[in-house]
Amino acid sequence: SFEEELRWIADEQIKERYRQAVTNIEAKNYAAAYETLKGVSETIQDGPAADLIELRFSDALLMLDYEAANIEGLDAAQKGLELLTKIVDSGRYSPVLYEAFYKWRTTEQQFNHGMSNMSAIPNKEYNEKRRQVIQTIKKYLADNPGDARARRQLAMLWDLPNIQRGGPMGNDNLIHWGILYMDLKSKMKNQS
Repeated sequence: SFEEELRWIADEQIKERYRQAVTNIEAKNYAAAYETLKGVSETIQDGPAADLIELRFSDALLMLDYEAANIEGLDAAQKGLELLTKIVDSGRYSPVLYEAFYKWRTTEQQFNHGMSNMSAIPNKEYNEKRRQVIQTIKKYLADNPGDARARRQLAMLWDLPNIQRGGPMGNDNLIHWGILYMDLKSKMKNQS
């Protein structure tokens, strides 16, 4: 939950900027979320708070429209993927490890391998990374056995299916991308 995420951010000013960014993302104002979070991750030390900020910053970058994505010559997709990679590779527990892994894998597949049925799907590499994230969560749970969110993250990581071929439009990473980065609910309402 959003309140659970906020408890990991100690600094009140950063917490307020995080709130604003999440509000902007929910309102689909990704350029405003980008502006709100730009530079914030450099002001806090590595840790779960930095992961939260960087995850939402990557959301803003990966959802910007094409014109806005070229802000200041920024390669928004590459920067978004770099932020996700940093979280997943950190080796430390974070309340957003599952979400970061799922978004990292989906983004990595889209930008570096493709979403056609002919595209390479390096599930073995993705599963090695998943195993690393699972080990990080297990290590955290050894010291914090009562953390329900960590247990849920672990269960969701185990339940996340591999990327499969055979969809009518390409591999099923298209579905994962749609779930994570597209407003499918409003698109479905507009079609009915």
